[in-house]
Amino acid sequence: ADLYEAMYTLENRGKGIMNFVNAYRDFTTLPEPVYKETSVDELFKHKEALKLSPKLSIEIKQKFELLADEDQFEMVLLYLTKNADEAIANKPDGCINLTAQKQGNKKVISINDNGQGIVAEALEKIFIPFYTTKKDGSGIGLSLSKQIINIHGGDIIVHSTTEQGTEFLLVFE
Repeated sequence: ADLYEAMYTLENRGKGIMNFVNAYRDFTTLPEPVYKETSVDELFKHKEALKLSPKLSIEIKQKFELLADEDQFEMVLLYLTKNADEAIANKPDGCINLTAQKQGNKKVISINDNGQGIVAEALEKIFIPFYTTKKDGSGIGLSLSKQIINIHGGDIIVHSTTEQGTEFLLVFE
């Protein structure tokens, strides 16, 4: 029984180390973006893929173009909408809004939800690689998303209030 327990523990630790190594490799080997002038319509063209949740609404308030790698950009949108969907999972009136609009000379894509929100202590750390509050999380998604948006000349800004929701703003000049 002791040998079985030791082998089981060793196997689990080995899996944990492999998950960490794979996540680290993925984080450090982001492919060079292939930029092209892309309309926000194109970035949202895979609306059905983004509709992970029936509670997701998508709205383009003003059209604009960005110099973007569509695949990398889509990965960010999928990750942020997936997080939002998880945040509203236990909320019957939960909703997620994905919007695009211009605010002055800035181009802004917003992903917001009315979910559980992010506690202040975690909010300060969410973009640190491998930091996670999720049991099954790797801590890669938000740091990778921030890296991708920065490479695209933008920034990610987050606002969150516990029990009220979270908003991620992708802001471009």
